[in-house]
Amino acid sequence: MGVGADGSKILLYINMDPRLSPTLYPAYLDYYYSTTPPGCSKTWQQVEQDAAAKPGFTRFTSNSLHVRQFSATSILFYVDFNPVSCIAAKRVVTEASKLWLAWLAAGGVNKGTSAEAIAGVAGSSVVPSDAAEEKQVTAGVVDVSSDLCWDIVI
Repeated sequence: MGVGADGSKILLYINMDPRLSPTLYPAYLDYYYSTTPPGCSKTWQQVEQDAAAKPGFTRFTSNSLHVRQFSATSILFYVDFNPVSCIAAKRVVTEASKLWLAWLAAGGVNKGTSAEAIAGVAGSSVVPSDAAEEKQVTAGVVDVSSDLCWDIVI
């Protein structure tokens, strides 16, 4: 998050970068952004839609084509800088982080994907060989909903 020049708004940018080209692998995009990962109740798309409906949230669209191209899957908003909107932003970040961590737990730290799902949508040649080791690393990931995490950030 970043604060606007006059301090009245926060730029909220959350992205779960695709690990495969959404243009070449639309099934990958559908799977990871439009389905609910194990242990979650929302999709990435639903979290983004919920954020758009919150008071004090205004969509941010960059003037840069480069930024827009690489933020196509992002949750990207200006958020009014006040206590109510900051609490709402915390909830959006927490929901998005839980989704991200659920996908990591299903498939690997750096890949952010399930090896089986990648093989299903893109073929076995793109499946990481170290997915089992990466899954083991995620076993002790910190709980992002803990207020201890937020005391440092907000």
